[in-house]
Amino acid sequence: QHKYQKPYQTILVLGSQKLTELRDSLSCVSDLQIGGEFSNTPNLAPEHVSKDLYKSAFFYMEGVFFNDMRYLECRDLSWTIRDWAESLDRGYEKFQTVKMEDYMFNDLRIKVGFPYLYCHQGDCEHLIIITDIRRLVHQDDCLDKTMYPLVVRKHWLWSRKCAVCKLYTARWVTNNDSFAPEDPCFFCDTCFRMLHYDKDDNKLGEFLAFPYVDPGIFN
Repeated sequence: QHKYQKPYQTILVLGSQKLTELRDSLSCVSDLQIGGEFSNTPNLAPEHVSKDLYKSAFFYMEGVFFNDMRYLECRDLSWTIRDWAESLDRGYEKFQTVKMEDYMFNDLRIKVGFPYLYCHQGDCEHLIIITDIRRLVHQDDCLDKTMYPLVVRKHWLWSRKCAVCKLYTARWVTNNDSFAPEDPCFFCDTCFRMLHYDKDDNKLGEFLAFPYVDPGIFN
């Protein structure tokens, strides 16, 4: 059964802007994830989120992979796809790869209403659909060029509440947790610490704990 999907973000972009400017304006909770297991060190604040560590990304449009190669850490994420397509005669034409930072929207040959792909964090995929091209500026538009890419609409996301207090947004998720009614289980910071540590912050019981970033932070 087909389920209607609402767009997560609607963004206005100038033709003179580069693809990297759109990439930097896209918000995704996977960019803010914190890697690692912290049950033994809940007070140890991680220095970096995923977007600081894994900067590679690509847009795929009309047979071309536009790879973000602005930083030394960037890798060609499209390589595995191209290798799979070319390893056997799968019926695909040879894909082209270019640098995302070298192309403006005015340089593209794209279709209105056609689903294109944005991929980042290794395998986090989003559909990108161009709904309007070369529309003239009118009085209701923002005339400040520095505001673009401009987010004009954003879908509201539900926040996951703490499994204990049912009041505050979850900040931790646990696995193999002897204190939890389900696996995985989500906790706000206060309930997590009260349930899993003594007054001296010593760990009680056995469990794995991971920082949780709620999608509702973008609302």
